[in-house]
Amino acid sequence: MRTTTLIACVGTWLVSLASTVQCADYRCDNGATIPARYITSALARVREQAQNGEDGFTLQQPGRPYKATPTTRSSIQLYWTHIDVDRNQSYVDGEYYEYEVVYSSNFDLYYVNAFKATDTWKENLISCQ
Repeated sequence: MRTTTLIACVGTWLVSLASTVQCADYRCDNGATIPARYITSALARVREQAQNGEDGFTLQQPGRPYKATPTTRSSIQLYWTHIDVDRNQSYVDGEYYEYEVVYSSNFDLYYVNAFKATDTWKENLISCQ
């Protein structure tokens, strides 16, 4: 194998590895902990949907536009998707919560948010860090 080919292969592998291992468990202000595997799974799912043209997503439009963008942190468009979680993360102190990941068109993770399922407009987002 040529050196340039080897470097290209290793570089591609490192980039894919970095996008796979980009997050840790997130602790939300509502008391729930969202395991990293759920976040990674949600990002992998939307990446696959965009690559395959599923649900109307494309690599140019890789998800549902996030309502709060462009952000003060950047001028790029962000997108969001639902995180599938277990029942013990969904129900906290008798309230039902849903969770979302917010990501860029490169599938870089920006935020993890929680919100009460009754908050249909997501006006009271709960931070997860």
